Amino acid sequence: MKTSLTISFLFLILPILTMAQTLHAYEKAADEAYEKEDYYNAVYYYELVLKSKEKPGIYYKYAEACRHSFAYRKAEEAYKKVVEHKDRDRYDKVDFYYALTLKHNGKYDEAAAAFQKFLTTAAANDYYKAKAEQELASCSLAKSLADKPVDSIKIERLGDNINTEYSDFGAHEVKAGQIYYSSLRFERKPDANANKKEPKRLISKLLDAKNLENRGNNIPIINSTEMHSANSCLSADGQRLYFTKCSGDRSDSVRCQIYYSKIQPNGNWSKPYKLPAPLNLEGYSVSHPQVVVDNGQEWIYFSSDRPGTEGAMDIWRAKMLSDSLTGQPENLGKTINTIENEVTPFFHANTQTLYFASQWHQGMGGYDIFHASLQANKWQKPVNMGTPINSAANDLYWVFSQDDSTGYFASNRSGSMTITEESCCNDIYKFAYSKNIRLIPPSIDTPLTDTNLITQIDTPKTADGGGIDKKIEELNSMLPLKLYFHNDEPDSNTTVAFTDKPYQLPYDHYITLQEDYVREHAGQFDVEKQILVTKKINDFFDLEVKGEYARMNAFFKAILGLLEAGISLEVQIKGYTSPRSYEGYNVQLAHRRITSVRKQFFIYENGIFIKFFQKGLLTVTELPLGESTAPKGISDAFNDPKNSIYSVEASKERRAEIVILQRN
Repeated sequence: MKTSLTISFLFLILPILTMAQTLHAYEKAADEAYEKEDYYNAVYYYELVLKSKEKPGIYYKYAEACRHSFAYRKAEEAYKKVVEHKDRDRYDKVDFYYALTLKHNGKYDEAAAAFQKFLTTAAANDYYKAKAEQELASCSLAKSLADKPVDSIKIERLGDNINTEYSDFGAHEVKAGQIYYSSLRFERKPDANANKKEPKRLISKLLDAKNLENRGNNIPIINSTEMHSANSCLSADGQRLYFTKCSGDRSDSVRCQIYYSKIQPNGNWSKPYKLPAPLNLEGYSVSHPQVVVDNGQEWIYFSSDRPGTEGAMDIWRAKMLSDSLTGQPENLGKTINTIENEVTPFFHANTQTLYFASQWHQGMGGYDIFHASLQANKWQKPVNMGTPINSAANDLYWVFSQDDSTGYFASNRSGSMTITEESCCNDIYKFAYSKNIRLIPPSIDTPLTDTNLITQIDTPKTADGGGIDKKIEELNSMLPLKLYFHNDEPDSNTTVAFTDKPYQLPYDHYITLQEDYVREHAGQFDVEKQILVTKKINDFFDLEVKGEYARMNAFFKAILGLLEAGISLEVQIKGYTSPRSYEGYNVQLAHRRITSVRKQFFIYENGIFIKFFQKGLLTVTELPLGESTAPKGISDAFNDPKNSIYSVEASKERRAEIVILQRN
């Protein structure tokens, strides 16, 4: 009897145990997806958990996943569950995010009240306080804009042959009636070791729609099965296609770099090439290119979270020196860029107007589209474009077409096709001004169509070089080039002022020591600080040591073009050291570093510069500085190598700089 009761009890308890195990597995899967920033799948798993486990902690995580995947209605409802719960005080930002989703859903009065409530408890000088104050002001503007749509512009959603339930975005005109655009609807090729039970990953591809009635065709040479391809633009002459390729690890958080392809005689695009430093920086996103000719100079506008940003993604621009080489990028400054994301720039050269999307400037929803005028080389305050362009959702990717009165943008506003019932995904919209209020750009007689800097300068147009001085000025904008060395290199423990080693040799040795630098310097700190210091060291090696080396080669290629055009040049180099040794030794070491860089000219491209040295067309002036310029506070103790050798601060002082290029 006892045995039968026990068996009966087991049959009763097993389904409960199985259900508990399943819930635990779903919650774990949801948490793991969220940690990977795979928010769409996190939403799916949290919804399964909430069917049997309605707790405020689960609702909060679910709300966060919904917000990140643009499911604002679901996010609002979930945040509200937490706001109304007795344990709400455990979630100090819930009022802020609840207010944010109310605003995204166009409930501006309710959002304003929620932001005001949050501000009663917000910490002083806190990001969330500043953001809440900004959003509170935005609620008032949003109501005003919603009530006064712009009559001179009409919009229409492109048909279902272009737009899908997935995200479609980044459309631009190739020629009348033909567009390129991006679509996030393709399955990523799984890794060989991937778990077959994991949800499928999606990647975006660039598509060619010959007309707006047909679905876009794949561009095989541009797209891949492992990486996102998106955000394309054409050069002014239509001969080059610039676009981004991004890591395909996740659908929501990726690192992007800008590539370009050239048109071939058969009309197809060439194999993509990644633009070199200083435009692309490893470890940072560089995206949303737009190449434009402004007063005869070709520029590339783009967005990036590279060092020097005001916040997250900023709008930058750089001069195009050839089809791939750029000058040093410049940030457009605090008038345009903020502590949050500014993306998808489009510069209209003839009216000197920048169009871009921002999450911070006062707007109606998440991203709004703004325009800002460039006057006397100074950006004016951005203006919200209002309705019907902007909405309570995300609006971005504004571009004009060739007729200058129509164009495209993307939005996940109500009415867009979605993979869920929410506005998760962008659709492409076309706009048209009811009257031609745009200025038609004049024809460009001599667009920059040359394939490299050498061909641009082969034939000077005037007796004074036809712009050669301008080319030199542009190259100087790339300077200084900082070329780094390991401690006491090259040729350690010697007092001679010269070396036979071209920079390639100490550089190759230096980059093999990256892990040693991490171990020696970061290893002396506690675990939390180790993480920060390790990132700092790796960023220094990846972005500065290796990045400057790549820029050096690009610089060499550019000045070779000037020399072959018959221009005599002088390069000035400074040498620096860290303060570990006495001044006389450091002066000699600085000389050796300058000599090492000078020797690099002799081995570049199998010695192509040698003939210019022999003819006196290329000279190098040495300006050694030794230790005297090293900032105060850098360790110079021989018994403290962890800091005097392996710290980033000391490492940055061990360098030679190419500082000036001028006519000889």
